[in-house]
Amino acid sequence: ENIYDIVLVGNTTMLHLAACIPCKQIAIFPFRPAFTSSIKIKAKDLGLKSNPESYIITLPSVSSYIGADTMAAILACGMHKDKKISLLIDIGTYGEIVLGNADKMICCSTAAGPAFEGGRITFGTGGIRGAIDHIDLKKQPIYSTIGNTSPVGICGSGVTDAVAELLRYNIVDKTGRMKNQGELKGKITEDLLKKVVTYEGINAFVIDEKTSIVITQADIRELQLAKAAIFAGIQVLADKASINLEEIENVYLAGGFGNFLDLNSAFTIKLLPQEFEGKVIPIGNGAGIGAKIVLSFEDALSLLNTILVKMEYIELSTSQEFQEKFIKAINF
Repeated sequence: ENIYDIVLVGNTTMLHLAACIPCKQIAIFPFRPAFTSSIKIKAKDLGLKSNPESYIITLPSVSSYIGADTMAAILACGMHKDKKISLLIDIGTYGEIVLGNADKMICCSTAAGPAFEGGRITFGTGGIRGAIDHIDLKKQPIYSTIGNTSPVGICGSGVTDAVAELLRYNIVDKTGRMKNQGELKGKITEDLLKKVVTYEGINAFVIDEKTSIVITQADIRELQLAKAAIFAGIQVLADKASINLEEIENVYLAGGFGNFLDLNSAFTIKLLPQEFEGKVIPIGNGAGIGAKIVLSFEDALSLLNTILVKMEYIELSTSQEFQEKFIKAINF
């Protein structure tokens, strides 16, 4: 009963579901949501237990696939008030990317798939306790887990590290093909060679012997599709804005994946361009931080509407340029 204001952020579909507004059109071309503006609803009308007079406020979205969570992350990183050119990337099943500064911003959403969140990975899991989050083949054991407990699976940052390490040891080539024991004999140590196995008929690399957690050839292909989508999306925005990658001064990574990501691995697998080295700043839960800013500052909501006016959205699903850059970005 002491709660008077509630701010909701999330992707555009989430906000439709939360507000009990049909979201069917979001999935159908031309992908038009029922609303993108900020809305205010009595909390009791949505069944939330709070003060009877309390309101739920949603932050505005840009489009069907650039939601209020991205707008909140813009507030969190502060790129909207900086004259320097910045890039904001929220890497998940969709990679939301925003490029620009206080004067103008351009944005897109790229369907990266769930690999960075552990989805469609043989032993994939989210960033939970026991998830393998980092891998280094020079160490023993070769992995660490969230919470330093026994491994239950491998999350997105662990998959990224695993593939980066396999590339460094030439166990995986630039096309993403994992080599077999016969090809690698005499080229890597015996300890590593023992880890090169077959799993359900395809090449794989053992991460943990006790739990039989492996990275497979299929997992590598999933990661290639995901990282190529992000890499190509960055390139398309830079081209549209006539900005060289070297001109981007700050690269903000939002979300849990960005917190755990080893940047050397990100550059090795070509998830991020090498031009971003030394410029990457993880901001954690940008959506949550932005929601807090709106709760704390009365003018924050009107500020977001001002930012929206300066925002240009690029639809990648119909972009021939994106398709071409995506195909080129699949190799490591």
